[in-house]
Amino acid sequence: MAWKKYFSGGAAMIALAGSLLVACQGRDGEREKYAALIAGLDTHRECRFVEGMSKVYQVLLEHGFKRENIRVLGYNKPDDPCSYQSKRPYPIHGLSTKKNVRDALYEIGELVDGNDLLFVFTIDHGEKTPKSKQNSNTPLPERPSNLALADGHVDQGEFNSYLAGINPSAGIFLFDHCFSGGFAEDLSIGNYVAIASSRDDEPGYIGEGADSVSGFLMQAFSDKGNSDRDGNGRVSIREAFDYMRECHMWTRDGEQHPIIRATVDPRQIYLE
Repeated sequence: MAWKKYFSGGAAMIALAGSLLVACQGRDGEREKYAALIAGLDTHRECRFVEGMSKVYQVLLEHGFKRENIRVLGYNKPDDPCSYQSKRPYPIHGLSTKKNVRDALYEIGELVDGNDLLFVFTIDHGEKTPKSKQNSNTPLPERPSNLALADGHVDQGEFNSYLAGINPSAGIFLFDHCFSGGFAEDLSIGNYVAIASSRDDEPGYIGEGADSVSGFLMQAFSDKGNSDRDGNGRVSIREAFDYMRECHMWTRDGEQHPIIRATVDPRQIYLE
C-alpha cells in the first residue's frame, strides 16, 4: 500500500496517499532511487540556497528519480520571499528540524534495500561547534562540523547516527555548507561516495545561480560533452567531481578545497 508522511510543526502525521515515498511490493530486484534534500536555517533569507536546491532537484528528476521518492525539508511559509518569488520546482514536505530530518531519513531507510540508490543533499550554513556543545553521544573531534537547521545545529556524528541501518546498493552524499568535510569523513553506512564542499577546517563559498560546488557538480550530469571524460556516454560521480573542480571559481583558485570520500569506486557510481 502506498503511503505518505507529512510533517507539520515538528509533529509527524501518517496518512494514506499515493504520491510520496511509495512503498513498492513485489519488486523482484527492481532498482529504486530515493533522495533526501535538506535545506537548513537560512533558506528563506538567502535565495542562493533555494537555487542550489532547485538545481539538485531538477537533475535528479532528469536522471530517473521519481518525485514521490524525493523527500525535501526546508522552509515554506508566507514570509519566504526566495521560495515564493523564484517559483521553486520542488515541494516542501516539512520544516528542517532535527526531528524531521531524523524521521525523514529513517522513513527512507525503511524502504531502501540492497538494490537501491540513495542520494542525500544538504545545503545552508555550517560551522564548528565547541566540544562542550556537541549534540552527539559518540566521540567526535574537538570542534566537529555541523549544519544549521531550523531548531539548532546537527553535528557530523548526530547526522551519521540518523543513517544507521540504511544499506543501499550505493549512497551518494553531497554536503554543501561551510566546514562540511567532517560530515563526509564521519559516514559509516557501507557503500557510499561522499562529497563535501570544503574541508572540515575551512568555510565554503556559494554564489548565485549554479556558482557553487553542488551547482557545478550537478551541472556535470547535463554537460556530458565536457564531463564524460572516459567517453562511455555516462557521467560518473568522479567525473562530476573533477568537472566541478575545474568550473567552481573558489575551488579552481585554491581558496576552497572540496573533498571526496568513498568505500566504493566513484568512477563506477552513476545517477542513472
